[in-house]
Amino acid sequence: MKCELIAGLEAISGSMKQKNGTRVIFRTYRKPSVNRKDGESETRVYIRSEESFQRKKPLSEKECKVRGLFVRRQAYAQELMASGRCRTKKEAWKIAKEEIRA
Repeated sequence: MKCELIAGLEAISGSMKQKNGTRVIFRTYRKPSVNRKDGESETRVYIRSEESFQRKKPLSEKECKVRGLFVRRQAYAQELMASGRCRTKKEAWKIAKEEIRA
């Protein structure tokens, strides 16, 4: 469905998962179309259920490595917070990033 953006926003792109499991997808189109005036952009909102939002390609080797790195850093940051070495998550993540390299 078409939607109008609030003043000051030119474009939006991305998705947001809701508590009920549906996903709201926002897309702004700028390409010329038969249905739009020349140069005018159009924003559409799509509502998808979680089942219809499935990844089509398997994870690449690089994505697997990045996810594994994130998991290790996350565990270390939680450990730092629990031990009291860091007061904030920001500090803990900074230390985790410095100490655990790719």
